[in-house]
Amino acid sequence: MDRQRYLIPMLALITVWRIALLPTAELCPDEALALLLTKHSALWHLEMGPLMPWLVKLSTWIGGTSEIGVRWMAPIMGFAISVMVWRLIRGIYDQTTAAWAVVAIQVLPAFNVMSLAMTSTIVSTTLLLAFIMMLREALHRSQLWDRTWWFTGLFLALAML
Repeated sequence: MDRQRYLIPMLALITVWRIALLPTAELCPDEALALLLTKHSALWHLEMGPLMPWLVKLSTWIGGTSEIGVRWMAPIMGFAISVMVWRLIRGIYDQTTAAWAVVAIQVLPAFNVMSLAMTSTIVSTTLLLAFIMMLREALHRSQLWDRTWWFTGLFLALAML
């Protein structure tokens, strides 16, 4: 029996559950600061840089200024991290090892907390994992000016912001 087909639906179910848990707690200090910085028109903020206020501004533009509106991107990024870990481990080892790696990170309390709060931790983890995946893909390509190199640089630059 192939159990790999249940992995994505289970991750989607966990993501829906995390979205349902978003309004149960008030904003953490990083989220509140990012929400406060979205009100200012400055491009760069010394407290947290430009990327977090931009992402919070985008998420509140789509979802409103409630807890759900600020945080709805965090469970989506948690889902993306899980899929990227699965793809990365599957490329190095096999599908069974990749599935167990995803199960292992889903069990970690730190990952679950990270997937419920829109902080720089979830954003940087997502961007750095995307950078690693694109770098691995770019190193397997033979063209000099392949687009994967451009995406690798883009993800690294975004992770620095």
